Amino acid sequence: MIETKIQILRQLRGFSQQYMSSRLGIRQDEYSRIENGNRKQFADDPLLKRAAEILGVPVNDLLHHSPLIVQTSDVFSSSTLLEAKEKEIRELKEQLAKKEGQLEKLLELLYASGVVVGGGDHDLINNELS
Repeated sequence: MIETKIQILRQLRGFSQQYMSSRLGIRQDEYSRIENGNRKQFADDPLLKRAAEILGVPVNDLLHHSPLIVQTSDVFSSSTLLEAKEKEIRELKEQLAKKEGQLEKLLELLYASGVVVGGGDHDLINNELS
């Protein structure tokens, strides 16, 4: 029940699972398990309070077995949705930049250890073979 409410609210807000997982500080596959009901003890998890805050609802609305009533005024405006998407894009760009930095360091280590990276496909070729 909690999982379905979270998923519906996330979709109404226009949030992706990636956005929610980054805001919660967990991996996307972990967040997916929350929505699929495959994460045990979620009702007692501190992530529930944080998820409710992100989705803009009281925790009790998620916990009660009563139907979730969402008024159209509760759904974010286009400008708020746009701001949320722009923030998600910025966060993803930051993650990408971090991964590119990690890749660059790995390539430097490979080069220093005698492995040559050749071609646009980043095929690894041992120096002994060249």
